[in-house]
Amino acid sequence: MLTDSHCHLCDMKGYSLNPQITYFTCGYSHETNINTINAYANTPKKNIRILLGISPYNIMKNEKKEDGLEDEWIEFIRKNANEKNIVGIGEIGIDYQYGDTQEKRARMKKGFEKMVGLTEKLNLPVVAHSRKAEEDVIGILCAHDVRFVLHCFGGTLEQAEFAIENGKDVLISVPPIRSKERKKIIRRIDLSHLATESDAPYIGKTPEATAESVRQIAEYKEMETGEVEKNVLENMERVFE
Repeated sequence: MLTDSHCHLCDMKGYSLNPQITYFTCGYSHETNINTINAYANTPKKNIRILLGISPYNIMKNEKKEDGLEDEWIEFIRKNANEKNIVGIGEIGIDYQYGDTQEKRARMKKGFEKMVGLTEKLNLPVVAHSRKAEEDVIGILCAHDVRFVLHCFGGTLEQAEFAIENGKDVLISVPPIRSKERKKIIRRIDLSHLATESDAPYIGKTPEATAESVRQIAEYKEMETGEVEKNVLENMERVFE
């Protein structure tokens, strides 16, 4: 049983759900939040769990608001946060690759801080995007009483260890991409703090690409893939209880 801690099923036209995968499908805009609820809110929770969020890119684009967030977007998330299969808030975060000006970076940071504050009040976990902004994202998350997954984590081993030591309950998510730093993280971080993901259709083409994330962990920790799969599902169920 694969566990895909981060995918976007609403963007995968024609994809057939795989009964051997547990999906955590993330909204990232007001439109995709609505579409995800409409498409998957009534499916069995055992297979699909929904997260609602506004991505840093969408916050950055909304120049009308200082924090990039429309009241309508926030109210929709608040209204639906404890309904049906909705288990968390994501994806949200900061992306300094997109944010190439101080104005854009400030807007993303304010929007993220507002979303994390909302999540804390809702008592839900977070799936966080942190590209080239790991220090700021981890700092904000650790300053709040929230469980969180660092999606497609591209930071350092030291940053991952800081997040785990200072956060409430933290998972470092491994995408189907290999790197030297990711290898170090997998080897050093306890299996109880690892998750797997595809980010389909944007990194892996489908959630089945999560199998490569499992293979990385199994190889670097010298374990059987079945044992990795079992533990990763338990980790996600613990954080998203």
